Amino acid sequence: MIAIPKLLLLRTVFFFLVWALPMIINPKFSVGLIEKLTKNTELSFLLGFILLVIAFLYLLVYVNLDGTWYMMFSIIGYLTLLKWAVMMSLPRHAAKNAKRMYGTASMTRIMWILTLVVAAFILRATLVKF
Repeated sequence: MIAIPKLLLLRTVFFFLVWALPMIINPKFSVGLIEKLTKNTELSFLLGFILLVIAFLYLLVYVNLDGTWYMMFSIIGYLTLLKWAVMMSLPRHAAKNAKRMYGTASMTRIMWILTLVVAAFILRATLVKF
């Protein structure tokens, strides 16, 4: 049986792969998607709520910052909580930041490749360390 922390990290890697691979192949779709998401403030509040749920899911698994590999849950959870706070309190800033990071096809491809690198790191840590 797979432990809950390992399953959560494998789900994270799967989520990164499902989102990153199509966006690397067709970055213009990603640019258009970000453009639509940044114009709709109600949708950004819905995405913020989803971020809050994801943050609490990670923080419920492991909340301590103690130097073990389980600390990945805390880091992902706290970063997601920070992103939620910025998205809810400064929606225009979050939209401007998203446009800056994903505004062009080349920048979008770079960001999604970095996402794949993070996914590879999490996968390696999940399969080797746990």
